[in-house]
Amino acid sequence: MMLLLDSSNQLTIIYPNGQEERQTIKLKFKGPSPQVQVLIKLNELRSQGWTVAQMHISEYSTPDPSFPKSPDHTRSETYLLEKR
Repeated sequence: MMLLLDSSNQLTIIYPNGQEERQTIKLKFKGPSPQVQVLIKLNELRSQGWTVAQMHISEYSTPDPSFPKSPDHTRSETYLLEKR
């Protein structure tokens, strides 16, 4: 199973049978951050017997010619889970 969180706060869950489920994480002023919501989902899956086998975080920035001092930042998190 795989969980992917992209910079647009889209959480994609890919199940072992290949089925995909997409959830948009809504940002609330005083609610948990997207990363906290992913940890909540991982804890939920842990209670079902899944463990994180690998985790990868990618971050990069793309220069914006109109605003050179504030580049666009992109971050993605990928979690590979296995059943134990």
